[in-house]
Amino acid sequence: MEKIKKTYSILSIVALIALLFNIKYAFNRKTVEPLEPLPEEVEVENTVDTYVGPLKKVDVCSNTMTIDMPESFRESTTLIFPKGVMKIYPQHVFFTNKVYVTFKMQTVEPVGVKQRMKEIYAAVQSEEQGFEGIGIWENRIQDIDMVKLCYSSETEGKSWFHMMVTFECFGRQYLYACYCDLEERDMWEPVFDDIIESVEVKKEL
Repeated sequence: MEKIKKTYSILSIVALIALLFNIKYAFNRKTVEPLEPLPEEVEVENTVDTYVGPLKKVDVCSNTMTIDMPESFRESTTLIFPKGVMKIYPQHVFFTNKVYVTFKMQTVEPVGVKQRMKEIYAAVQSEEQGFEGIGIWENRIQDIDMVKLCYSSETEGKSWFHMMVTFECFGRQYLYACYCDLEERDMWEPVFDDIIESVEVKKEL
């Protein structure tokens, strides 16, 4: 256990996420235990309508994917993250009202992403690193198998909610990551879910 705790430092967690995009999805591997089903969702009143507004189609990841993005979100030209949020070196960062949505794509490599997500989740369970695991689930959206991981982090007195979704499609691997104030999770997580559920991946580049 001590060896595991030392291995999963904050830097190694970042390295795991980076490695996530040099490895292949392996949903059918017998060595990977099935994830627990998504818990029954609780209806939460959405009080972010004034921040979200109408939706617009946006092409991301070298025009390989289209998503419905709230018009209130602006695209960052600097790719700067708020202090304390884990860096994933994305290709796109959208933000509004201290809420961040990011996208990244890379070519698939032959290693299991599903297992890697479980390792990341195990790492963020370590409270001494300032992380706390919330849950990890698998889901099928638009005929695409996806893995969703949620956790919280705390830095300099501020708590963040992190949501990551990864999937493979047409030989390409995608990472969708979102961040908001932990106290506003109930408001923003449904918005994050709506964005990824609108995904349309293009077969041809």
